[in-house]
Amino acid sequence: MLKSKSFPERVAIIEFDSSHDECLLTQINALKKQGCWILLVTNEIVRERNSHLIDLVDEWSNIDPKGKHLNGAAIGDAMIIRRLMRFLKKQTIDTVIFNTAQGGHVRNACLFSLFRKQEFVGIIHTIRKFQGSFTQGIINLKIKKYLVLTEFLKEQIPTKKGFQFESFYALDFPKGDEASTVSDAVHISIIGSVESRRKDLDGFVSLVEQSDDSIYFRFLGKADPSNSDVIKLKQKLEKVGRLNQVEFNEKRIEFNEMDQILRKTTAILPLVHPDTPSATEYFRNQIPGSMNIALAYKIPLLLHKEFKNISELNAASCYYSLDQFSNTIDELTAQNLAIRRAMKAREQYSTSWNHDQYLEFLKS
Repeated sequence: MLKSKSFPERVAIIEFDSSHDECLLTQINALKKQGCWILLVTNEIVRERNSHLIDLVDEWSNIDPKGKHLNGAAIGDAMIIRRLMRFLKKQTIDTVIFNTAQGGHVRNACLFSLFRKQEFVGIIHTIRKFQGSFTQGIINLKIKKYLVLTEFLKEQIPTKKGFQFESFYALDFPKGDEASTVSDAVHISIIGSVESRRKDLDGFVSLVEQSDDSIYFRFLGKADPSNSDVIKLKQKLEKVGRLNQVEFNEKRIEFNEMDQILRKTTAILPLVHPDTPSATEYFRNQIPGSMNIALAYKIPLLLHKEFKNISELNAASCYYSLDQFSNTIDELTAQNLAIRRAMKAREQYSTSWNHDQYLEFLKS
């Protein structure tokens, strides 16, 4: 256990929105390793889908101590944030960590606390926020320490006097005790919702066409049957006679079910390809959520060869080109166990290393 007299004893972790709650467990486990008292501040949506955190934190508060909800009204929301900042002061919180350190609510929190001694730390999920965002500029008046979710993103942030940046992987998930199994059949999982903005769905049809009919693909995010992207994708797969190889989920999968699926998954496919909307942000300004899940479960990643230059992912990846996907599947099948062993052996992919990386940064 790391020890430092200056390490914060009372910490608040805040998530204003309903995203990135996959990063909460890693932080809570790390802080508890240090012996910190933790206040978690979220909305009800985050609380409902993360019941596993209830017994891990010392207190869980709604964003507004009075029970009102953020609803987009500028003045009303600002008053809610103001009440929350006063509440944190009464709770004698030493350090406030913003799980998503961007946006108007974080800006208001920083303005209301600009001259208080509480240290503010934030996780940035898209480094594009450091490329001229006016709101982020205001946030920067208070937050001087930022965490990002990979080393290759940290390296792209311009050095700025008076600021500190560090990277870590959020690899803690509420996993069950069952051991992962690798069967002879190839099961490829795609994390996240079915959206052409986030995934190259046209390219996906080509990949399925190149795959043997014994290879199965499953989207682990919501595939709303009324969504135009979902409708078009299913139509294209049906046209080429491959719809039966792809499984969709009309509703959000609970994590216990996802855990079971991931333990039987051969590889994870982010579906980020060059010159498509998916590549505008992913692996350039932010990471796809599938990356941390793959590293956490030690499941090989199927990445486009364009991303071979990201050396920190080399040990975890099989690379493909859009016209030779079947060759990569053969390589994946032959090398799957070796890749998993390499992932388990890599210190940076371990939870303990990332806990210490996170804690060292907080006490710096």
